[in-house]
Amino acid sequence: MTIVDIAGRLRVDEGVDELRALVARTIAEGRRYLVLNLAGCSYVDSAGLGEMATALVRVRKADGQLVLLNPTERVEALLDITRLRDVFTICRDEPAAVAALQTP
Repeated sequence: MTIVDIAGRLRVDEGVDELRALVARTIAEGRRYLVLNLAGCSYVDSAGLGEMATALVRVRKADGQLVLLNPTERVEALLDITRLRDVFTICRDEPAAVAALQTP
């Protein structure tokens, strides 16, 4: 299991490429159970949201799981507007996020 702290902004010109590379590297290393800690993520645009969804698909294709931890109010509102709240597993604290990952 890997916990990734996302800090700052996750948008088309800031953070998206890094998240994509991190997820690819993590999966390549055989770590398929990810927690994205969004507590420090102040802003997500459509590209950032798209990359989070892409990360979810990539992890699932690798027979893993991805959980969102502590999204800010702004990020939660975006997840609600786009109806992605039902797609992601969202947890409020780290123990709940770890428990949500059904590791073998």
